[in-house]
Amino acid sequence: MTFNGTNHWHYYSISGINFIKTSAAASGRPSVILAPVGGGASAALDSAVVAATSAGVHFVTTAGNSNADASNFSPGRVPSAITVGASTIADTISSSSNYGPAIKLFAPGQSVLSTWIGSPDATNIISGGSSAAAHVAGLAAYLLGILGTTSTITLGTALETTAVRGALTNVPAGTVNLLANNNIARLGLKL
Repeated sequence: MTFNGTNHWHYYSISGINFIKTSAAASGRPSVILAPVGGGASAALDSAVVAATSAGVHFVTTAGNSNADASNFSPGRVPSAITVGASTIADTISSSSNYGPAIKLFAPGQSVLSTWIGSPDATNIISGGSSAAAHVAGLAAYLLGILGTTSTITLGTALETTAVRGALTNVPAGTVNLLANNNIARLGLKL
């Protein structure tokens, strides 16, 4: 399915990113985009992410579920994106999670209880990079509530600082071993 030569999901993702970038600028408040999408390399999608993060919007995305190098997938390959891999209940890297230097940290991505469609109280147990990215988007919003307006680099550093180092097994070479955590005490802030 294409729209003017572009995949539909790329077109709608870019439109959504641009809308949020504009809305965030108008509000003047810290903003986080959760984009649990991924696919082949797309210069247009990458450019939209760069424009959003350059405008101060924090962009969290999944590393993907292809058991491949995340550096080959958009939007996770964008350096200013907070790219999240999926971990298991046993603190290993999920067998389907992408890996590599594009990943900033890992988060739970196996058997995650979540809200769902169908009714106001519907739930579902889901797995994969999308649920892992959602954990980190929530953590990013939490940290922004404490830190206030801050750069993408500062927020990324805060996420890395609060993460648990070396907690994961089965980590491929060239991939960080950081498990998302909200240990705010590691930031040394006086609250």
